[in-house]
Amino acid sequence: MTEAGVAVEVEVDPATAFDLFTRDIAAWWRTDRSLWGETAGELRFEDGALMQGDAEIGRVSAWEPGPRLAFSYGPPGGDPAERTDVEVRFEAVRGAPGSSCGTAAGRKRTGQGF
Repeated sequence: MTEAGVAVEVEVDPATAFDLFTRDIAAWWRTDRSLWGETAGELRFEDGALMQGDAEIGRVSAWEPGPRLAFSYGPPGGDPAERTDVEVRFEAVRGAPGSSCGTAAGRKRTGQGF
């Protein structure tokens, strides 16, 4: 199993960071680096799913506006057991009013690479 993590500090509170992260996913998701080839359409979270165009590419497992988001993603129609799990936590930065830190951790369930 492969794991990776990243932390980013932004000058907004956790609730705003969560909203921007989930509402504007297409602004930060690198669709030019798809691991499974071409999938047309803009990314969005919709009804518990991560969608790209008409294709479901992931499922939301935790939607807690402000503190936490967790989801899995993988190729459309692929084996759900081989998806990548992602958890993002949004936390206030001490001593920096109006700032938050988004910490993301991902884990590839099976296979090689991340």
